[in-house]
Amino acid sequence: IMVVAVLLGITLYLCDKGGLLEKYVTSVASDDDVDAAVDEETQTNYAYGAYLFIVIDVLVLGVLIFLRSRIQIAVGIIMESSKAVSAMPLIFFFPIVTAALTIGLVL
Repeated sequence: IMVVAVLLGITLYLCDKGGLLEKYVTSVASDDDVDAAVDEETQTNYAYGAYLFIVIDVLVLGVLIFLRSRIQIAVGIIMESSKAVSAMPLIFFFPIVTAALTIGLVL
């Protein structure tokens, strides 16, 4: 959810800087605001970036929607594995013992 929020925020920023939101949102800019004046080429580049991020947003949302059941399965697996680890906390030391014995046999 956080990734989608960040992507949408970046998209809205690029849309604003690219002039794509001008007909939907009226902005008040003062005459002595130097940063508000953006030349035509920069505004076009922002618009292209906005279009690119709109496509990325749609793809990410589509992936999240279509893979929702698999994501739920993965969350369930992680919850079950965390229950198993909490029931057997010494399981983390098993690979260390195995590696130590293997190294001892090799030397």
